[in-house]
Amino acid sequence: MKLKTSPQVAPEQRIANLSQQSAVSSQISATPASPQAIAIPGQPEDTRFAQQAGLQPQKKMSPLSLQIQHHTQDALPIQKAQVAQPIVAPQQSQVATPTKVAEVQTPKTEAQQKLETIQKFYEAMEKHDYKTIMSLYHPDATFTDPAFPNLKGEKLEGMWKLITGKEGLSVTHRDVRLQPDGSVTGHWDANYELFKGNPIFNQIDSKFEFKDGKIYKHTDSFSFSKWAKQAFPWGLGNILGTRPGQFVLNKVLRWTL
Repeated sequence: MKLKTSPQVAPEQRIANLSQQSAVSSQISATPASPQAIAIPGQPEDTRFAQQAGLQPQKKMSPLSLQIQHHTQDALPIQKAQVAQPIVAPQQSQVATPTKVAEVQTPKTEAQQKLETIQKFYEAMEKHDYKTIMSLYHPDATFTDPAFPNLKGEKLEGMWKLITGKEGLSVTHRDVRLQPDGSVTGHWDANYELFKGNPIFNQIDSKFEFKDGKIYKHTDSFSFSKWAKQAFPWGLGNILGTRPGQFVLNKVLRWTL
């Protein structure tokens, strides 16, 4: 039996054929495989489609993993709500300082000042405070009543020392009023004793005139005869309560001050 022999190929032709086969193999290995051409046995279709579209295929999760993810997502808002925001203290420039409203006082009228002066005058009499009484008089003030006419300066101060120094002196006042001529009038009642055992109840009407906000002229009016009868014992008041008796008594009382 004769064996069939392959035709003889020249060495040059054999080298050329090998080079051509090597170039084809290199071209095939350099060409990337198409996704459509890659098919793994048992691979799901959605995975293949994701690979064809250039997407990352999603991993399948077990029911336990899904439940854990569900609880984690629900807990996140609660955890955020529990985080306390830091308290930032306001800067000093941001703190509103209350504006202090200055209290506006309406200046008192001249009439109000006069009425207040006489109220203080009577209140000082009730307290036996002759110093306050004297502070309300003008330096050139004069005082006149039926027993002590035309007193001023030291004589005026001496009279108030005599009256306010009496034990048992009780003074009340009322009816302090401003008059149309700018003067102030008032009424005061005095209970006291000039001589021991001879109580006096004297009802007195007063008129006050002013200068520089002070009492400049003070005039008291009362019944002199009635006052003398109460003030002096043994019927002496009946004599002194007359017109000549009043003249003599004025001199004596002025001398005692």
